[in-house]
Amino acid sequence: MESTDLDLLTIVQDRKLTVRPRLWAYACMLGDARVRSNSRSTVNGCFSSSTRSHIDMMGAFAEIFLYHCFLTMGASKDLLSRFRHHVFSPDGGSAASDVDLEVDDVRIDVKSFDCSPRKKFFAINKRKHESLRGKCHNYLCVMAAPYGEHAVISNLIWYPLVSTWLERDLNKSGRTALVMPIGKFCETYAPNQFGKVSAMSKKRYEELRIHQMLESDVLRNQLVGHFKGLEGWI
Repeated sequence: MESTDLDLLTIVQDRKLTVRPRLWAYACMLGDARVRSNSRSTVNGCFSSSTRSHIDMMGAFAEIFLYHCFLTMGASKDLLSRFRHHVFSPDGGSAASDVDLEVDDVRIDVKSFDCSPRKKFFAINKRKHESLRGKCHNYLCVMAAPYGEHAVISNLIWYPLVSTWLERDLNKSGRTALVMPIGKFCETYAPNQFGKVSAMSKKRYEELRIHQMLESDVLRNQLVGHFKGLEGWI
């Protein structure tokens, strides 16, 4: 029996997966394009420009990495086409009006976690969470240190359960988040990697190496070849 797209997702969940350096270069390119396309937005005005760039790069990596996993495992043309369409919009960030991904009718919003030892919680913006009510079935988290050699994809996080999480204003910005202590989060949604996620911050590619790759026309053309909306933006 042929595997469904959801079967493919299950294969890569709760495992430590290798990240190729070029995927970080792609994430830097996509993240930078998102920052510039979002430059007119004040939605995330509470963040400094460097923090905003970091958030956009990590978000871009999460989606690029998932796309790479699905592509290499032979996911359906329909899933890959939807992925290619929503990843970037010149009008601001991504082209997704609600969730990031739909896998066999399961609607999923993709989150990232950067494995910083300083971070005590996995957090989801409460306002964004409320905006997805009735549109999102589950969240999915891609955990990786910036420029990390490995990543972990969590198991699915059921949307209604997130509504029961603690509320915290982590940045003292007046914008609350729904949070779960990161240890409990990993134990619940990536039990096979419990205790290992924070250690991933120790094995990273050199930032200079990744930034040198950004000058490659070959990589730039490869990325545009997958995501046509990026033409003229990277």
